Amino acid sequence: MIAPPDSTPETMLIALSTTIGALEAAVELDVDRLPDDRAFFAVERDALVPLFDTLFNADRASTSHTLLVGQAKQARVQLGDAILDRGVSRAKARMKVELTGSAMPQGADHVFGVDVTDITQAERAKEPGLVLAAVGKFGQVPDFAGKAEMALDLKGRAERQKKNFEDRDAAGVEAATLTSAVKVTVATGSEALYKLEKRLLDRFPRQTQYVKAFFYDAAPNRKKTGPSTNV
Repeated sequence: MIAPPDSTPETMLIALSTTIGALEAAVELDVDRLPDDRAFFAVERDALVPLFDTLFNADRASTSHTLLVGQAKQARVQLGDAILDRGVSRAKARMKVELTGSAMPQGADHVFGVDVTDITQAERAKEPGLVLAAVGKFGQVPDFAGKAEMALDLKGRAERQKKNFEDRDAAGVEAATLTSAVKVTVATGSEALYKLEKRLLDRFPRQTQYVKAFFYDAAPNRKKTGPSTNV
């Protein structure tokens, strides 16, 4: 079975490399073929090599982006969430102490809510907005030493976390583009192999076993973990 258009990149790379290798072998080893046949094999081989290179590079770019960019951006979101939670919890605890005995002793609850986990345990993407909303209420409670610095600290943490989400989303868009390029190239590879099979069958009629030897068998009922080494 020729590798289908929805094959994994790995399967298609194996399929292409198998056919490229078989064509090269036919050029060098098939002594029963005429010079025109060998020239035909060489032309077909040369046509598939750039396709293999394109898919290999596209798959490498997609994988690299997923691991070194996408995963890194997700890690920043996770760490940024922990850092934001810490800042919010500390800020409320300190504000509660600072406003004890003031004209508004419950001011910390007014700013951060009675239960601070309503912010720290909120959906990650919503938490920066909740923190910025809390900072917006700072002017509604009495002043205390370090209040302005606290507001700036929380605002900075929240804005950096918002940026983390924006960067992760942008990485996701780029990942989708790279994945699409891989899928298109896989489909192109499948089409190229199907057409080559037809040309080989037209050139060598009734030699189906011979033609079959030029292709990787991608039949789904067989478990394959790498290039075929059957003898």
